[in-house]
Amino acid sequence: MNKFNKLILVVFSSDYFFPVSCLISLFIVTMLFSVLDTRLIAKGDKPHPSFYVIQKLSDHGESIFKAIPFEDLPSKFDSTQFLLTQPTGRAFLERGKASFTVQCSENNKNIVEVRFRGDEASGVSKYSLSNDGIIPIYSKVFHRVHLFAAIPYAAAIALAIMFGARAKLERADNQ
Repeated sequence: MNKFNKLILVVFSSDYFFPVSCLISLFIVTMLFSVLDTRLIAKGDKPHPSFYVIQKLSDHGESIFKAIPFEDLPSKFDSTQFLLTQPTGRAFLERGKASFTVQCSENNKNIVEVRFRGDEASGVSKYSLSNDGIIPIYSKVFHRVHLFAAIPYAAAIALAIMFGARAKLERADNQ
């Protein structure tokens, strides 16, 4: 075993490296949970409860935008309140921030992507708006629950790295 490989094993087996590997593992596992919770509505998944749509409000000629949960939409509504003419903007969110991008706008039809960051979650909502109504397309959320669910997995991965490196180092020293 060359000196570089031995140095890597010494670092990985170190008690001082354990918190670093825990944090890296926690980040990776948390992102993995968020990706696994992504919902493609076209495939039959339901949107997350924090799926937001943008409503256009007028205030003396100036457009003000508000992000509202999809669940709170009335069954019948005026689609012109939700038709967006500007390509990007910021929207008022009750507890957080939201921004939107109109990805396609033609013939009274929009495809809108909403990025939001709130107290409990952040994520992306994508929907199509036409005269037929609002049709959710995509929903992805990063919720703090993902972080707490990832802790045991991150600790297990960090312990496996540490003890695996120690075992390999011990085997190399015995040879």
